Amino acid sequence: MKTSKFTALLAFCFALLTACSAPEFLPVAEEIGENPYGSYIDIQLLDKSEIEGELIAVEEEQIWVWAEYKEVNLVKKLKAVAKKDIKSFRVKYLNPQPYTKFLVGSLLLTPLHGYWLIYSFPLDTIAGILVSLEGTGDYMYRDNQISYRQLKMFARYPQGLPPNLDLEAQSK
Repeated sequence: MKTSKFTALLAFCFALLTACSAPEFLPVAEEIGENPYGSYIDIQLLDKSEIEGELIAVEEEQIWVWAEYKEVNLVKKLKAVAKKDIKSFRVKYLNPQPYTKFLVGSLLLTPLHGYWLIYSFPLDTIAGILVSLEGTGDYMYRDNQISYRQLKMFARYPQGLPPNLDLEAQSK
């Protein structure tokens, strides 16, 4: 019975760590200066709806997002969101450091603790989960942490949409 509880807890921890993933276009730390894309933004609107996708540009009255719509199929569309309609946002600019290896290694080495296993296993598990969860927020800002002016730095076009950009073609 103890083996099945241990296996269930280990499977739960692994599932928790692998469920927290970032969009593919976000760079790793070594590539941040060379990334041509904007950061990932998740916008909560006043009407309780949500828009998420790549941050394209931040202008005086609106934010442009290459939005992902998942209702029917994964459809991407360029969308303008009025700032006055935004309740909150969070922007993720870098893929977080994966701590899965630390947690798995720590849990695999825990039986070496002998009788202290009953204390060290829960502590290692809790510490690994807390470190992993804390690491996912390392490369993210929320609306209470940065202004719209600072948000421009994370857009694909920090100076605004280019004048020669064909919005009709991008929205299809």
